[in-house]
Parts: sequence; structure tokens; C-alpha cells
Amino acid sequence: MAISYAATAALIIFWSIPVAFVGVISNIEGLCQKESWLAWLCTLPPIVVGIIQGILPPVLLAVLMMLLPIVLRLLGRFEGIPTYTGLELSLMTRYFIFQVVHSFLIVTLSSGIMAALPSILSNPSSIAGLLAKYLPQASTFFLTYIILQGLSGVAGGFLNAVGLVLYYVKLSLLASTPRSVYNIKYAPSTIAWGTVFPGVTLLVVITFAYSIISPIINGLACFTFFLFYLLYKYLFLYRYTQPPSADTGGLFFPKALQHVFVGMYVQQICLCALFFLARNNNDKPSTPTCNNGKPSAIPEGALMVVLIVITAGVHMIMNDSFGPLAKALPLSQAHRTFRHPEPSLALEDVDTGSGSKRKETADPGDVSSPIDKKPRVSSSSESDIEHTPESDYDDAIFAHLPDGTEDYGFAHPAVSRPQRIVWIPDDSLGLGREEVQANKDAGVKATTQNARMDEGGKVDVTGPPVDLLKF
Repeated sequence: MAISYAATAALIIFWSIPVAFVGVISNIEGLCQKESWLAWLCTLPPIVVGIIQGILPPVLLAVLMMLLPIVLRLLGRFEGIPTYTGLELSLMTRYFIFQVVHSFLIVTLSSGIMAALPSILSNPSSIAGLLAKYLPQASTFFLTYIILQGLSGVAGGFLNAVGLVLYYVKLSLLASTPRSVYNIKYAPSTIAWGTVFPGVTLLVVITFAYSIISPIINGLACFTFFLFYLLYKYLFLYRYTQPPSADTGGLFFPKALQHVFVGMYVQQICLCALFFLARNNNDKPSTPTCNNGKPSAIPEGALMVVLIVITAGVHMIMNDSFGPLAKALPLSQAHRTFRHPEPSLALEDVDTGSGSKRKETADPGDVSSPIDKKPRVSSSSESDIEHTPESDYDDAIFAHLPDGTEDYGFAHPAVSRPQRIVWIPDDSLGLGREEVQANKDAGVKATTQNARMDEGGKVDVTGPPVDLLKF
């Protein structure tokens, strides 16, 4: 893990090199006039120069941003994370750190320092007051960023132009079997939580950081999040699904809360610095290069220090109280939560070894806290299970799922699930029907139902697979 996160830190640091190269390309016209070894670029036709500095940089930047999650997922695999959900949780943390550093901290510091740099060079003693004056100017960029995400980001989510293009690309390149055609056309999409959450929580961090320095960002952020609410409500109702392989039991939410606390810390530290850097100019008139007054907001800065300590204390208490419960529930609550959420439904009608049936009804008043150190002692459930035959025990604990399917646990689908029916497209020559008959003679289930191939070899489906409900 240490090596993996060290590689992530190095990636965050050195990722600015290709991003800076993209920025250089966007100003190639001015660069070729200043640098002699690039003068040949000025001899290119204006259309070519316009394409190089107008179209190429956004495309390269988009490709870089698409490659970043892939690289971060590879680092998670290098760490040894075995599950898909574990990789997404790891990606969420790494991608959020990258977003905060590159999209927030670097932009904020570069905007404030570059604006104050001329005055600092002319009068170095006024650095404190100048930084307090110029650092909030970075809020203009983030006001634009919030509005851009709320308008273009939400519009792009509704339009889904990339998904539309990929749909036709997949149909032309990957639609070779009936199942692949059906999955491309009708299978609902899944959402990559590891990349969705960091983008949203970054907006929360930016809003918290500038909510006091530039209060107008609060209204813009409310408008943006309302648009995101409409977008994701539509997506989760009509486009996205949550397969069992992507279910984490809500573990993304605690991580998102940790990201919100990052925004609170950034806000309070920034305000604390601004208060301590503020200067009183009543002693002598201030000039653009001279601001040497006395500190004027020491009490406010001290109060911000107290607030930071209080916030850190609440954060620690919350993590100590709910952190263990996010990973596992205590054994005292296992019989209440595993397949029987309601206390009155705990292990009913379990056959004992003598053939009689016992029915346990939980006492409503005997409810223990999820964080009780001492497990609650049940009157009969434990003894009943110990003397229950194996088949009855399995029925009581590993019963059928609510949708009627079997709970196979961690068994491989190839050895535990029913055999899939071979789905072959029908054709005008009858080759598909002949292949189906050959499979049936060999004891393999096959069908041509709802699938057909035309004379050009293009496969199309008119309905779902016949074995869809079994899987």
C-alpha cells in the first residue's frame, strides 16, 4: 500500500508535465514568434495553426484525463485489491486527491501568487498584506468553473453524445453474436462511482473554501447541485443500474463525507490565514506597493483556530463512532440483520432434531445498541441452530433470495449456476437451425429464438435471451 500511494503521489506531481505541454501547444502562435527554433511553425498555413492550437489541446487534455483513472486503477491492482468494488473505492480516494491538488490548490495558489508577484518583487516586506489581498481573486475562476459544470456538464450528461457515438461503434465492431447485440442495445449501463464521486465532492470543496471569501458562490453552487440532482435522478431512473458486483453496501457515502470535511478544513484554514494576514492601514495611506500596517484581525484569527480544533474533534469522534460500523456489524446484531431486518422475523419455524418446531419471536424491548460491547444473549435461537439438521440450518440461514434465485455465495458461476442456453441466430439458409439440432443431439441446450442474421452477416435481435430470467 505504501508503494502504491507513493506512486500515486509521484503521478500527481509529474502529471503536470504533460498538462503543461498541452498548455504550451494552445499558445503555439505566440511561441513560434519568440523562440527561433519554433519559427517554422509560423510558416504553416493558418488553418493548420488553428487546428494545432485550437482543436489539438482540448483533445489531448481529454485523453490525459481519460487515461488518469485507468492508471490509478492499475495502481490499485498493484496494491493487491482483489475486488471491483475495492478498486472503485481506492480509485475514489486517489482521484479525489488528484482533483484537489490539480484542480483546486494549484489553481488557487498560482492565481493569487501570480497576481501579487509584481508588487512582492518591488516591496518584499509587504508580502503578508498583498497575499491577503490577492489570494481571494482566484475565486473568479471557480465561480466560472461552478457555472460551467452546472450548465455544460449537466447538458452533456443529458445529451450523452459520447455514449451515442460509442453505441454505433460497438454495433459495427463488436456485434457478432446475439448476446453481444442484446447487451449493446438493451443492457443498462453501470456507473463508475470511483470517478463520479470525486468530481462532485470537488465542487463541494470549492464551495466550502470560497463560501465566505466570495459568498456569491453559494447561490451558484445551489443552482449547480440542483441541476446535478435532476441529471442523476434521470440517469438512475432510466439509464443506470447497480449490478451485484458493484454493490459496496454504501461504502462510498462515508468516503464522500470525509471529502466534505476536507472542504471544511480548507475553508477554515484559508479564513484563518486571511485574518492573520490582514493589516490595518489607518497609520499611513496604503499604496499598491506598501501595506505595512499593524495586524487588524488577530481575535478573529484566534477564533478560527478554535473552530479548526472543534471541527477536528467532531471529525475524530465521528470516525471513532461510525468507522468500525462501516466495515462490519457487531455479532450482537448479526441475527437481526442477516436476512431478517425486522426483529419479529428472526428465525421462525426452525425444525429441531426431534422433529418439533420452535418459533422465536424477538422481544421488542430487548433491543441492543449496534455498538454494545456485550452481545445480547438469545433465549433459544443459538441452541436451536446447534441441534438443527444441516438441511434445515441451510434453509434458515442460506434461504432463497427475495427474487427467487439461489444464494451461491462465492462459488464460481461456471460450477454453480445453470448452464446457459447457446443462442444462435437464425438465417435464410437454415444453418442456424441445423446447428441448434446438432447441439441438442449432443445434450447442449440451444435456440434461435429472437435472433436472426441477414444475408450480409449482420446479427439482430427482436427480444431478450430465453434464459434471461435465470441469470
